[in-house]
Amino acid sequence: HGNVPVRFWGASEMNKGLISVYKYQSRVYYHQKKHLNLHLARLFCLIASILVVLPLYFFSTKSSNLYTVLGISIVLLSIVYFIVKICKNNSIKKNIIIALCTVIIISGLYSTFIFITQENRIMAIISLVLTPMLCIFTSLITKIRSKNEK
Repeated sequence: HGNVPVRFWGASEMNKGLISVYKYQSRVYYHQKKHLNLHLARLFCLIASILVVLPLYFFSTKSSNLYTVLGISIVLLSIVYFIVKICKNNSIKKNIIIALCTVIIISGLYSTFIFITQENRIMAIISLVLTPMLCIFTSLITKIRSKNEK
């Protein structure tokens, strides 16, 4: 594939380095697109970069287990948020299925936390892989049962 850098952001400036990212964020994004004062945008980007990068650096280097657990807990909270959002518009039977999948997800992520804190990363990976598979299996079984009852 050649020497093509992997790009995670839309703008090429976001992949060149910290100075390029800082300049792009402060000048283009916050000043030109969000219409923030240039000096205020620079101050905001400076404070935000310190508040975001330094804790992540310390977590990832000093206690990688805590860093991983925090990352997984953010994923867990977003999953629970979307599940609650979905439950508002569904019937009782669908809400029971969603609640069962939520219990499976929470228990799977909790077991992943335990495995990570015990520094057993292989079991944590297995737990992360099995959790969505159990949710899919549970939803398929309940759909098959509801079709057989009709």
